[in-house]
Amino acid sequence: MSLLSPTYSVTLGDQRIDMGSEPLASTLTHIDVQRFMGPLVDRFDLAVARVGSLAPQRGDAAQIMLGFAGEEGQPVLVMTGTVDEVDSGPEVVRVAGFGSGALLSRSRDNRTYRDKTAAEIVEDLAGAVGVTVAEAETSEVLP
Repeated sequence: MSLLSPTYSVTLGDQRIDMGSEPLASTLTHIDVQRFMGPLVDRFDLAVARVGSLAPQRGDAAQIMLGFAGEEGQPVLVMTGTVDEVDSGPEVVRVAGFGSGALLSRSRDNRTYRDKTAAEIVEDLAGAVGVTVAEAETSEVLP
């Protein structure tokens, strides 16, 4: 029986922390990913040792992949989102962010629809804030 050790790959903007490529040189000290069914606001919280040139900015794209060393294949993509907060301390940089659902929950559009399907309405609302809809089920035309 072999013990599996966790591995990860975190991309913040154009910078990447990849435990698979340099397991002894990783600066990530804390990772917390929370995924929710509702209210559609997934979040992540990272702590990175203040070593090297990691300098994420608010609004940077974020991608988090998690897995186990020794398993076949790469770590699995568990979250994509946007950096919302960067707190640079003397020893650690804390980075927090949200998934794409946060864009929808922050949207305050006031729109009226007539003779559209539910899928058309969802795609329009999501498109207004820059979120791509992977799949929306069709329905009857709503008056």
